[in-house]
Amino acid sequence: MTNSKSPDVLIMGDSHAMSLFSAIHYDLISIPAVVIGGHSCYLYPDIDFKLKTPMGSGHNCKEIALDVLMLIKEVPSIKTVVIHNYELHDSNFNYAKDGMDFDEKRAFIIGNQSMIDQLIGMGVNVIYLIDTPHLPLTPEQCERKEMYESLPNFCNVERSGLNFARANYHDAVYSLKINKGSLIINAEDFLCDSESCYDKDDEGYFYFDRDHLNVHGSEKVLKNILNYLGH
Repeated sequence: MTNSKSPDVLIMGDSHAMSLFSAIHYDLISIPAVVIGGHSCYLYPDIDFKLKTPMGSGHNCKEIALDVLMLIKEVPSIKTVVIHNYELHDSNFNYAKDGMDFDEKRAFIIGNQSMIDQLIGMGVNVIYLIDTPHLPLTPEQCERKEMYESLPNFCNVERSGLNFARANYHDAVYSLKINKGSLIINAEDFLCDSESCYDKDDEGYFYFDRDHLNVHGSEKVLKNILNYLGH
């Protein structure tokens, strides 16, 4: 999906990347961009994926990753790639490369490092966006808790607790070698303060379920990313 024949930014990843693109799709963020993603897919160009159990998503992940690299070759207007995925977790994949099996974390580091290195080698800047905080409930459930059970701010998440739960994920992300032209940005910084991560602001909720940004959340995160890009 794109809003331009000459996109400047490519957003890649899984359904979280697609959600991040939504403010661009609805013209709330004005930047020529394209999104490429696969539901439940990490996009590792050099690692083979095999589903542990059949499901409707998570297919052709390696092929989609290779499509990203091909698009960069074919569309020279793309100058920046934003990688955005669901946080590191126990997925429905077995991973292997050259006959060697990898656990989830090892695949994450090797797969993302390969993608970042290849993208930078093709002359584009890379932003790895750490996943947004996840809510304990959906926005609708949060609303009911606040309205009918008198539990204000029920769905705010303590940031220290979030970071404790994400320690393995953060360790994997910060193990990536960040060369010239690449940058790690933490989406928590745009939806949290030093104490708490919030489900909404005065303009509305940031999410349409527990972990996918809605258009408002997408706009808030993208505006901050564009500040890094000088837009």
